[in-house]
Amino acid sequence: MSEPCVLFAKLNPRVPRIWNVVRLPPQMALASCEFVVLSPLGVDTSVLWSALRQPEVSTSLAQLVAGTSGSHQRIGPKDLLDLQVPDVRRLGAAQSATITDLGALCHARRGQCAQLAALRDALLPGLITGEVAVSGGELLLASPLGTP
Repeated sequence: MSEPCVLFAKLNPRVPRIWNVVRLPPQMALASCEFVVLSPLGVDTSVLWSALRQPEVSTSLAQLVAGTSGSHQRIGPKDLLDLQVPDVRRLGAAQSATITDLGALCHARRGQCAQLAALRDALLPGLITGEVAVSGGELLLASPLGTP
């Protein structure tokens, strides 16, 4: 991926998997070939994402699947691109800005969740072994002599 986009999963469309890529990470950004990469024209990715997340879009796509079993059904990229979705270019500036701001907020919250998960994963082993204790809201590290 070379720019912000929306990733739409081709596999099992009855379970919508639509990702709003608001900003690319500093590392090289790659997407599985099981996703259709959609680059919006004239609107923010969050606005395009919101149109694709509408229930009627999922319902329409579920009728276009091909596959042998319920767990291996796919939609073709052409079917996705031919699908009629709400024309988000007709939204007012305020509505578009609100959706864009909400998309940025969601992106920021996902980043915060990842940071908190990393902190939890770093502290949890020490809490379990007793090397780290919590007292009055402060972290205490055990000394080599065994007393905090």
